[in-house]
Amino acid sequence: MTFPLEQWFDITKPIPKADADLTEAQMMLYALKDGMDPDCAEAKRQYREMRKAVKEHNEKFSPPEPYSSKASKLRQAKREKEKQK
Repeated sequence: MTFPLEQWFDITKPIPKADADLTEAQMMLYALKDGMDPDCAEAKRQYREMRKAVKEHNEKFSPPEPYSSKASKLRQAKREKEKQK
């Protein structure tokens, strides 16, 4: 059974690491509430399952394009123009 990401996250976009970290902490609190040790093997298996599902989900999205300032783009265009000469 795969981890139910839609119950914890907005699955229309990539899931940031900070959100996954907060979810893991929340899962630990639920484990304590249910009388389970948050460091037991079963709890750790669930955390790993969540992390794996997040990783697989995020791989479906293309990586963001790195930011380039307008000046940087102009310098790059100038270099390419000089190479063509």
